[in-house]
This record gives sequence, C-alpha cells and structure tokens, in this order.
Amino acid sequence: MTTTPRPGSKRDRDALRHEMTTAGCTVVEIAVEMRVRFRMRPREAWRHAHGWTLQETAERISNRPGQVIAADASLVSKWEKWPGPSARRPTLSVLVAMAAVFGCAVEDILDLDDYRVLPENDVRVLRHQAQTPSPPIPRMLPVAEPPERDDVLVAASESAAWAQWVESTNVGDIALEQIFADVQGLAGEYLTGDAVELFGRARRLRDRVFGLIEGHQPPQRSIDLYVSAGYLCGLLAWISSDLG
Repeated sequence: MTTTPRPGSKRDRDALRHEMTTAGCTVVEIAVEMRVRFRMRPREAWRHAHGWTLQETAERISNRPGQVIAADASLVSKWEKWPGPSARRPTLSVLVAMAAVFGCAVEDILDLDDYRVLPENDVRVLRHQAQTPSPPIPRMLPVAEPPERDDVLVAASESAAWAQWVESTNVGDIALEQIFADVQGLAGEYLTGDAVELFGRARRLRDRVFGLIEGHQPPQRSIDLYVSAGYLCGLLAWISSDLG
C-alpha cells in the first residue's frame, strides 16, 4: 500500500521547482509559488526555491566573505519560523545576509507578520534603504581606437573600469572603527551626561552614518553602517523617552 505525500513535502517541492525551472521561471517566481501553494513563510520559500537544505543555507550564510554570523541548521529554521513559537528573531544583519545569499532584497524575505513585530528602528532603516536609489553604475567610456579594433582588449578595459568602481568605497576601516568608538562613547556618556546635549550629538552622528549608507561601499561595510545606525536610533529613542 502506497501513501500519498502530504502537500508541501520534499517530493512536491522538488517537482514544482523542476517544473517551473524547465518552464523558464525565475527563482523569484518559484519562491512566490512556494509561498502561495504550500503556505510557507517567505524565508523558507526562498530557501526551497533554491533547493537548499537548512544546513546548506547555514553554511552559505556563515561562509560569506567578511561574514561574522555563525549560523547552523537549527538557527536558520528558527529564523524562518519567526515570529512563530519556538522561533528566534533574525537581526537586521542576519536579514541582510540571508537576502544576499538568496539573491534578493531584504523586503522580499519579509511579510506582514514580520513587519508587525519588527523593532521600529529596523523597519525605519529598511524603509530608508528602500527609498534610497542605488547609485548608477558608471557608463563605460568607449576606448579610443584600440589597436586593430581588438574587441578582446576593449572588453578587458571595460571590465577593469567596472572592477575599479566595485572596489571603490566612501568609508574605510579606520572610519568605521571611529564610528563604532563614537557610538560606544555616546552610550557611556548617556548614563551621566546631559540628555539634550547628547541627543544633538547622537543625531548628528546618525545623520552622518545615514549619509555614508547612501554612498557606495562593499556589502560588509554596509552591514556595519546599518548596525551603527540601528544603535544610534535606539539611543535616540531612549533619550527621547527620558526627555518626555
């Protein structure tokens, strides 16, 4: 006697992914179909759209260049189920890392249930990021009359120009360390310092960090800037509460 697999089983997921891939559907379309058909949370749907196990996803998150997140299968499962029972809230850094691994925007792995319970500062940072247009990739200037119009040399020159743009950054490691030190200093002074004066300094530093985020930097430095922005927004919220 054979048993019919329950809807959403591995067999169903693999069949759907194979059928949609064969039909030329994108990973985005597969993830949406997984959510609708099998009633999955968005992060789980994206993982299954790629056909990854929990452990494979954890390894991809942990092994990203410059990554400081130590993930395992159990943690990924809890991040997927949040805000349900026996779950764990993914931090903003975790959400950014998961989105990067899945190849999508952070907003794509969140739904209404997530937004209802996400910390206000996280939502504010995400909305600010979504409203900020990405800087255009610089247009490749034509190479003036390459020797014998060699297309290979032209392509190499264009690739080098693009690689130079990718490696450029508006914030370095020393600047990031100084920002972290300034945030820690403000947090320490908050215990005994003047709230009004500290509010102004924290606000100016927050605006500076927001301005850096709007520029161009490698993903790991972007994550560090978002972390600093989150701390500063939290500090401003505490001071605002003290000021009534």
